[in-house]
Amino acid sequence: MIPKYYKCGDPTGRCERCLTGKLVNGKQWICASDNPSCLEFREEATLAEVITEFNLGRYAVGLVALVIFLMLLLSLGQCSRHGKAIDGVAADVDRLDERLSQLEAMPKPKGPPGGFAKTLEEARRNISALKGDTDKAIAEKNAEQVPSLRQRLSALQVSIQNLWQSRGGLNAGSASLKAEATQLLNSYRELEGVVESLQDQVDSSDSPESERVVQLSDGIRRSKGRAQKLLASNTPGKSEGKGELETGELEKLPVILAQVGKSLDALVPTPFPPSSATMRIAAPSDLAESLLVPLLNSWAGSDAVLSGGGDYYLDAQTRGEKIVVESLDAEAGRQALADGTIDLLVSDIPGGGDAELSRSRAEVIALNAVTLLVHPDNPLKVLKSDLDNSGFVLGSDPAIQRNAKRFGLNASDKTDRTPLDEALHNRDRIVLSLYSLDGTGLKAKRLAVQPSPNVPELKPSPFSIATEDYAYSFRIIAANPPDLKSAVTEFVQFMTSDDGQAIVEKQGYVDLRLRQGDVNPAILAVLGEVSGVGNVHSATRISTNLRFATGKADLDLKAIADMERIPKYIAREFPTHKVVILGFTDNTGPRELHGPLSQRRADEIAAELRKSKVDSNSKGLGMDFPVDSNDTEAGHAKNRRAEVWVVKP
Repeated sequence: MIPKYYKCGDPTGRCERCLTGKLVNGKQWICASDNPSCLEFREEATLAEVITEFNLGRYAVGLVALVIFLMLLLSLGQCSRHGKAIDGVAADVDRLDERLSQLEAMPKPKGPPGGFAKTLEEARRNISALKGDTDKAIAEKNAEQVPSLRQRLSALQVSIQNLWQSRGGLNAGSASLKAEATQLLNSYRELEGVVESLQDQVDSSDSPESERVVQLSDGIRRSKGRAQKLLASNTPGKSEGKGELETGELEKLPVILAQVGKSLDALVPTPFPPSSATMRIAAPSDLAESLLVPLLNSWAGSDAVLSGGGDYYLDAQTRGEKIVVESLDAEAGRQALADGTIDLLVSDIPGGGDAELSRSRAEVIALNAVTLLVHPDNPLKVLKSDLDNSGFVLGSDPAIQRNAKRFGLNASDKTDRTPLDEALHNRDRIVLSLYSLDGTGLKAKRLAVQPSPNVPELKPSPFSIATEDYAYSFRIIAANPPDLKSAVTEFVQFMTSDDGQAIVEKQGYVDLRLRQGDVNPAILAVLGEVSGVGNVHSATRISTNLRFATGKADLDLKAIADMERIPKYIAREFPTHKVVILGFTDNTGPRELHGPLSQRRADEIAAELRKSKVDSNSKGLGMDFPVDSNDTEAGHAKNRRAEVWVVKP
């Protein structure tokens, strides 16, 4: 760009520049006469005046031509580069808009197969019968009836959970319709972030493409609104009329079942009356038994007692707390949390995405994963994305059923055996299990999973689950209401402490304590370049993926907590190593924009670590090295990440 020169046009003649007519570079303009109005009378010199001032006479024509030529080349280069990026984003928007129009043209979903109203009425009758039998047993003080009543209660809780899932599905096609609408909305949001980055580049280069970027941004905003409207029209509970009434009736049933469970408490002695509880915690019964209660027992220094209604009672005298753990499914637990009737909810299926949760309201306390078991003699080693997954056998544990469904693992059969026994019983079956249930010394074979051809095959392990690179990893979350009791805060802090995490590991779950993993050879050269080491003797990846919200550099719930663990871990384990943050994106938008976005994410992590005296370098690798398929929103979320590496010089 040609530098600008100025002359003084002060009509009072107070400035010596006004008298001499001398031209001065704009960056060097300082008033030589202390004239307070100097800038007011500053006038930009013409090109002819600049040529005359600096005796460029005979070179003027050539110089002007050369300058114009260079400016033209620069303009064309910028236009070409920006135009190509804009064309790429526009093509992505057109593709998404076409699919959005197709989804909008689909007929509105109807009721589920078999009739939702009929199934709801049957559940209502069964619950009424259970309540009547429970009242009778209480009146007769017949404690022998508790086991059978409890069994019926558990079966109805599962039935109601299935009804909720059916209501969410509406019909065979609407579940995928809702999923597609969600994915479209997130893709538009990702493109919105790409366009914002592109807008900054266009504005800084005075490119004529600015108007196109503005139009593109407006178009994405309109399309995003259409996608939000489509999603709302296919979300349970948003319909009107009869469907809304049915959904309202369904919301009442878990509450009635919870009341039945409490009524059964009267038949079994408890350490204290339920009304005197000072802390109430809710969790699905399987999660309460396998994880929550062992954590509570250790924290309180005493053992919880299981009541006939399926709740646990713990008189923590050393802490002055009387604690009740209510066995509630995820839906009833979220409602109780919203109503303020419980102080903490521990669940493996949080309400809304993790990105929507604040650490003031939730904390990740453990990780788990759905595993796929086969007989040791089964030749299958890897579950690939193109393999038909409809023939799985579903284990009987409720947690397996909940989480298999979230990953779209459709079972054609169920088993009353344990997953391990079922896998060893039949060499041709793939049995769905959980990492926490598999135990040590596993005799069955775990399959590796490859969600997409360009993604590495991964088996479930403490490292692959901790990084959440393994496709079927999921989080255990403790959520609390806005008004947090001090005792609840202390218990959550214990669960995430080293002592608490040792119990998490002992119970078969994957704990949050950082660990080390193997290095991908393709990453070594990048690490050497970024760290300035040259020849890298050793490199280690830390067991966390710092994941981001869509189109942003904002960290999600677990990543925020990991940012507190990382400096302590590195100071203890790698005090002399260099730290490198590698940033990655999903594949939304043109490839050339992924480098800057991933670099920005890596830079922000490194800058934050430097505040904790961790000397960190950073590098963005764009959409390369995905850890999950980019064909699903869950895969997109996993690929938007930053990895933490330590390098030994």
